[in-house]
Amino acid sequence: MEEQGNRILIVDDSWVLQVFLADEGYQVEVANSGESALAQASAFSPDVMLLDLMMPGLDGAQVIQRIRQQPVLNALPILLMTAHQAGNEAFAAAIGADDFIPKPIEFDKLLDRIRGLRRATL
Repeated sequence: MEEQGNRILIVDDSWVLQVFLADEGYQVEVANSGESALAQASAFSPDVMLLDLMMPGLDGAQVIQRIRQQPVLNALPILLMTAHQAGNEAFAAAIGADDFIPKPIEFDKLLDRIRGLRRATL
């Protein structure tokens, strides 16, 4: 699947997501912390970022805030992922994410959300 909108940056410690999305034909990069997410977002130029709310160092909300302040990255679609009870669509929108998916992740819903974010930016 070499097409526009194919690059996904996963900011999470789940290797299952990486394997699943690679098997679906996406070009996937992984970051394990907020700091590395910011560096990789600049270097990799992803089309969509899957971002865990709870991470070591900078949390998901802080990563979103910093990305939205960067002119080159501020339009990057961000799908917030969390098992945190406060996590929902309103919370995700309030902190600047474009969409939300609860953990544990249902893979068919994840693909639908990614496709929706990709369509919105193509």
